[in-house]
Amino acid sequence: ACLGGRLLDQYGETPAIFQTNASGKTQATLLLIVVVSLEMTDLLFAVDNVSAKVAQIPNQYVAFSSSVIAMFGLRAMFFVVEDLVNMFHLLQYG
Repeated sequence: ACLGGRLLDQYGETPAIFQTNASGKTQATLLLIVVVSLEMTDLLFAVDNVSAKVAQIPNQYVAFSSSVIAMFGLRAMFFVVEDLVNMFHLLQYG
């Protein structure tokens, strides 16, 4: 693997990306690989979405600005929905 001995080969007790082993060295957990994979996939789809939108909309300023606003809006919307799920306990079922 690309991380070599810096990758912890077991699941940690706490959900953390980095943990310290018995000898005091900091090692990456498997959560790091999951988070990096998800972020790279998100970035790939965002670039693909922007390029498809630019091809369809003749005004490039409108195409790029709407894509940027949508990307920021979706990330902010996650926190709004998370707070709603915490406020309304039955919302988590559907």
